[in-house]
Amino acid sequence: MPKKSKALTKASKTRTDAIIDLQQAIKLRLVNHLSYADIGKQLGVSKQAVHQALSRLTDLIKDPQLVQAFRTHKAEILESAQMEMLTNIVDSDRLKKASVNNLAYAASQLDNMIRLDRNQATDIKDYRVMEGNLNELIEQERRLMREISGDVIDIDDDT
Repeated sequence: MPKKSKALTKASKTRTDAIIDLQQAIKLRLVNHLSYADIGKQLGVSKQAVHQALSRLTDLIKDPQLVQAFRTHKAEILESAQMEMLTNIVDSDRLKKASVNNLAYAASQLDNMIRLDRNQATDIKDYRVMEGNLNELIEQERRLMREISGDVIDIDDDT
């Protein structure tokens, strides 16, 4: 069973001492788009109790439709943000003001983004693993080719 946030799985006790299953209330609000009154009816608590229990959530998520739109178009939104960041990174005035460490970090991040976009490894350790796996496969292929051609001497054979 996946690990769930304690804040979402713990029941919430409001000022009216009603216990509300936050996870269920959140699902009813965001997925089923129910009103606080309807959630209260389903959970057997007042509208006010639901509102109090979910107030922190509603402070974070003002518009559930906006959240759904982001979820649907996340790739396009992130690409647009990435493009804006790249524009800022290559701005000549900003480059003049940036420290060597910041420029090195930005270059590294850009390189990683390019490599990820090309489905290439982004970590030198990945290259070493791939190289080791490739060498192992080459050696296995050589052994199999020798076995097929009859050139393999059985080590357990005393003759």
